Amino acid sequence: MVRLCPDEWMAALGIDLFDERARDRLEGRLWEHARELLRLGRTVILEFGFWARCERDEKRAGARALGVWVELHCLAAPADELCRRLEAAAGRAGRGPSRSAASCSRST
Repeated sequence: MVRLCPDEWMAALGIDLFDERARDRLEGRLWEHARELLRLGRTVILEFGFWARCERDEKRAGARALGVWVELHCLAAPADELCRRLEAAAGRAGRGPSRSAASCSRST
């Protein structure tokens, strides 16, 4: 089983977690790698976030086109935990609290 997580790769490589251009390039490469692994019969976990349905649909269709079984797991976390993670990610990236993290502090 292989787990691919862009956040972990970006942090390990010293890339700003909020660099969308770098994230898009990395996710594209990881997806290419995932397809190679799937063709070889390996189990792959994509930990990409998949905030938008179209992102989930695209990856699901791509995997099914290779003839592999696809499962989608949604891991729910309480709002305060999500806010804590946003603030931690902003801190690791060397930024102050993001707008999302700032709105968390107002809504919790």
